[in-house]
Amino acid sequence: MNCEEIVLPPVEVKRFQTEPALQCLLHTIIFNRSLHSKNLRPRDADCDIFDISYAQSDNKEVARKVTEGIRNFLKKMDETKIDKGVASIAFYTTKESQNFLMNIFGAREEKFYWEKWILPINIIDRKSASTGTDDAQYQRQEILRESMAHIIKKVNEKREHIPPIENNETTNRLGCFPFEIKYLKTDKSAWGSLIRTLKKGPPKLM
Repeated sequence: MNCEEIVLPPVEVKRFQTEPALQCLLHTIIFNRSLHSKNLRPRDADCDIFDISYAQSDNKEVARKVTEGIRNFLKKMDETKIDKGVASIAFYTTKESQNFLMNIFGAREEKFYWEKWILPINIIDRKSASTGTDDAQYQRQEILRESMAHIIKKVNEKREHIPPIENNETTNRLGCFPFEIKYLKTDKSAWGSLIRTLKKGPPKLM
């Protein structure tokens, strides 16, 4: 199965703004990729630090997985003490494993990833708890808003790679496709390559 990869424009935030910004982006991706699920229960949400509202699933486990993924990302960022990091969210389907060794060790299902979103995050101030000047705050807010608009555009742009949503315990419990949120290890060279890829246009199928 091919995995479609979508790279979002980098978002610049202060350290204390990172979690609310990622909440906006990740919930927007999950919600819009779940619109055809009969178990989706939508609700409106307001960003804690920016004047932005967005729709999200009213599912407590989805909210828990998103918060846990963001905090793991921030923990990695703090441990490495780098300012430019990359978060990702990947959607997948599962099939019963045909691998004998995997079955022996209890991994009876294999994951097949069909879509991955890349979210570059640039932390511009780790220590400040102030939003700074009104102009700077407004600029960060508009960059975040543009990224959310970019998500809406991309989810409606290409759909043929999306598999049918499975009727199983996981999807019924989440009300959406299962997903994973990860920290992608990066350095200055990898960040530069990512930005160059973004400028060239949407990535090709992997």
